[in-house]
Amino acid sequence: AARIIREEGLAEPMLLTAEAIASPENAARREAYAAALFELRKAKGLTQKEVAAMLGKYQPDYSEYETGKIELDYAKIVFLCEKLDISPNDLFGWK
Repeated sequence: AARIIREEGLAEPMLLTAEAIASPENAARREAYAAALFELRKAKGLTQKEVAAMLGKYQPDYSEYETGKIELDYAKIVFLCEKLDISPNDLFGWK
């Protein structure tokens, strides 16, 4: 399913599809939110194992979110933002 998002600096909304997220052009974006996820989790004093358990995942699976190997879907983004007490803007570095 496609989603429309607005990002600072874009004149028009961006259509966000699974293909767009996975494209090489978005590799830097994936790496940035993966690094932010790592930093935000650490700031909350949580281990990967603890966050993985919240998601019903194993730690090695969760680790792939923090390295950008596996994309976060919408439901996981919302869930993690709620659990880490952050906004999607914090996670994606949007102002």
